[in-house]
Parts: sequence; C-alpha cells; structure tokens
Amino acid sequence: FFAECGRLRDEVDPQRLIFAEPSPLAALGAPTVLELPRHDGFAYAPHIYDSTAITLGRYSTRASTFPRTMAHHLEVSHRLQAPLFIGEFGVLNWVRGGKQMMEHECRFYDRHFTSWAAWHYNPTEEDWNDENASIVEPDASARSWATPLFRPYPRTLAGEPLAWKSKVRQPWTLEYEAI
Repeated sequence: FFAECGRLRDEVDPQRLIFAEPSPLAALGAPTVLELPRHDGFAYAPHIYDSTAITLGRYSTRASTFPRTMAHHLEVSHRLQAPLFIGEFGVLNWVRGGKQMMEHECRFYDRHFTSWAAWHYNPTEEDWNDENASIVEPDASARSWATPLFRPYPRTLAGEPLAWKSKVRQPWTLEYEAI
C-alpha cells in the first residue's frame, strides 16, 4: 500500500510527504509491524494516548504508559529510517490532571525533537465522537489543560539542534550547533 502511495505521489507531486500511521492500537502502546518502502518522503505518524489515564480517568506520572509507548515509537521511527510525527494526542474525556499530562508529554516531545499535532480544534457544542477532546471550549477559549500546547519551538534553524526546553511561565532555551 505505501509503496503504491509513494509511486503515485512521485507521479503527481514528489515534494509532498506521506504520513504513514500504524494500527490504531499502537496509540496505546501495542507493537507495530508497519513496514515502509526505503523511499524519501515518508514520515512515521502514530497517534499516542496514555491508556492508564484513559482507564482511570486521571493522569498519574508514575502509572503513565506514555514514556514506554513513546520509546516504542522512537524505536520504530529509527527502524523505518523515517522522521517521527505524532499525528494525534490529547486529553480524552476530561481526564483529571490533563494539564500536567500535556506538560509532561510536550516536554518529552521537545527532548526528542518530535513534531506533533494535538487532537483537535472544535469550537462548537457538537462533538462528533463524544471524546470531549477539543483543545478549546465551544466559545473557542482555550481549555485549561491545553496551555502547555502553546509553546515556542524552532521552526527553522541554521544548524543541528542539541537541546531545547519549553515550560509554561519559564524561559525557553535552545542549544544548537551552527553549520
């Protein structure tokens, strides 16, 4: 499937990326056997959710499955020789401690230079899947747990990043080696 996607993309628009998502269970830490063709232009794009937080309805740093799941996705990305893009993550059904969870996960993404997209922006009363996971309220104001998502990041850099740290109400730092 992905080989055919790559072939078609090359015919139509070779500059486009293809975001390859594994099985939905990989979002909760299940192993994946996803294979990608050895071809430029693919990104490994799993979703990631903390299964303990969803099950218990609250976030606990000690019980979190996120670090183990994220380590797995980093390994798969390395094995596939494809950049890692977290295609979806967030706070489902108003998990208690969601702000702490988002800060923890965003710091982890920063540490590993991982790109991501939070799930989702829905400024309406209607929630198509009853997850109540929008980063905004129906009036479009930010949810209290969403503030860690609003953080600086190096959009472009004339060098190789070494480290960056971004925390709410603390200075943002970036270390890089200039080229």
